[in-house]
Amino acid sequence: MRFKSLLNHRCTLLIGGEVTGQDEYGRDIVTSIENMNVPCKLDEPKFRSVPDDTGTDIVIDSMLFLHPKFQVDLGTTILNIVDLEGNPVIQGSFSVVDISPIYSLKKLHHYELTLRRK
Repeated sequence: MRFKSLLNHRCTLLIGGEVTGQDEYGRDIVTSIENMNVPCKLDEPKFRSVPDDTGTDIVIDSMLFLHPKFQVDLGTTILNIVDLEGNPVIQGSFSVVDISPIYSLKKLHHYELTLRRK
């Protein structure tokens, strides 16, 4: 089975930080690059508890599988994960916590991203 056929969700990637110019005060103007309708696959969320001084918080981490032609970094924001018909799978914006490149023999096969809700 081909990997592309397993990517039955779509998402929007906001890749931060490309300097496009300067304002009147000499500061850099940074714009985000937006890739829409990116094929992906959202795996089941993982729940974990994080104790702190005020109690215990439940943190939800999700795993997202992504085709290797889409470059991501830890500053990337993932938005609007929907299925092929446009129905929301999970709503909200997510930050990338961890990026794991997965190789098959010598070639990059896909990325596994760990997401956390912002």
